[in-house]
Order: sequence, then structure tokens, then C-alpha cells
Amino acid sequence: MKKLKPTHLRKPKYSVPHAEIVKEVARKTGYTRRDVDEVIGVWLEELRNELLNRKMVKLINIGTLFPMVQPPRRVTNMGGNDGDDYEDMIMQARWQIKFAVDLELKQKTQDIMVTKLDDLFKTGPVKLV
Repeated sequence: MKKLKPTHLRKPKYSVPHAEIVKEVARKTGYTRRDVDEVIGVWLEELRNELLNRKMVKLINIGTLFPMVQPPRRVTNMGGNDGDDYEDMIMQARWQIKFAVDLELKQKTQDIMVTKLDDLFKTGPVKLV
């Protein structure tokens, strides 16, 4: 079995810019790019406000964004660049945003076949586990 590349090297190399999505939505709907961009901007602002108000946001066929409290936890301060002053600290509880993928989207993603073109594996000798 070949050893996988590190996680950051297995992510897609290319991303879709906001402008491309706006352009495609405008083409498919017949609305102007300016109108589509404005609607998407307002929609994203509302989504952000709901999350900041500690509400769950369900995105149809995509998943759910939700704020969640990360409980206090013990951490070690490594002392910056010096590394001499190690100390145990308690990181306070804080809110963070989580995402749960829609089950159908998750299944469809898992059904995508990995090919040699995806280049996910390190080159070199095969490592048996």
C-alpha cells in the first residue's frame, strides 16, 4: 500500500473564485452579474449574522453550519522563540464555527473514483503497513 501525501497536498490545487460563480449563476438565470452579486452578498451577510447570533444555518444539499462552544482546556505555553518558559495554562471556553456535511453529498463525494491523475500518493518505494 502506498503512503499518502500530507493532508495539505491532497486538497484541490484550484479554487473557484466568487466572480466565476456569480458569472455562472447570472448566465443560468438571466439576471445581471451585478444583481446576482448583490443577492449573494446579502445572503452571505445574513448567513454570517445568524451564525454570530448563535443559530444553526442549514444549507440545502450541502450541510449545516453551526456555532459550538469549545470547552476550557489545558494547554502548554511553549515560551515563544526562547522556549525557556514552559507553563501550563487554561484556555478559556470560546465559540467556534463547525460544519456538518449533508449525508447525500458526503456519499456522492465518496463515490468519486480516485485516479492516477489525482496524484495523491508519494512517489517512491511502496510501504507496506
